[in-house]
Amino acid sequence: MEIDFVELVQTAENYQPLKDWGFTLSAKQEGAPVSWLVYTSQWCKIKIHHRRDFHQQVREDSLNIYYGRVHALDDSPTMEHEGQMYHCWLSSVDWFLVCAFLDGQSPEETFNTIIGRPKWFEEYLANAPESKNEGEARLIYHKGYWDHYGLQLFELLDIRRPDLWDRYINFLKEYARLKYAKEEEKAKMRKQVFKMPEIPLYNRI
Repeated sequence: MEIDFVELVQTAENYQPLKDWGFTLSAKQEGAPVSWLVYTSQWCKIKIHHRRDFHQQVREDSLNIYYGRVHALDDSPTMEHEGQMYHCWLSSVDWFLVCAFLDGQSPEETFNTIIGRPKWFEEYLANAPESKNEGEARLIYHKGYWDHYGLQLFELLDIRRPDLWDRYINFLKEYARLKYAKEEEKAKMRKQVFKMPEIPLYNRI
């Protein structure tokens, strides 16, 4: 996939119903190797991040989409609050947990589920338009989340709904407790010392 900055904007706005949901371009960075766009609505922020790399003189482009609350820093994946570091953007690795929470699963059910895509998402992909490249594919994926969850997704990130966010953080804490206990058990079996991540997955702001 090769994509320039102007194409990045056009592709994002063609495949994501940004204007329909009231998202407007609020910040951007144009340049190599990293370019990004941040769109803001009354509920949250969306960041479309493009990276260009060269391996053995072959250009490789990657595109990722992140979701943040309105106070998320545009140019950093983390931020400090009351002396602790927090993740301030949801990335692709978070979607398994986000979907599980929005679908009403318990932390225990989620922990015992093989990480993958929800059944409804596989059905969506089967009928989705073909993508020309990885970037379009990512945007088509996320359009599926928007179509399925709609306002439910955006309200989760809305700072005006702390009740929803607190429930999500409690969900993450219990899931993390199960996950880290399992990893610690595996480490002991290998006679290794388990180290907690520098920023636990439930440190979200």
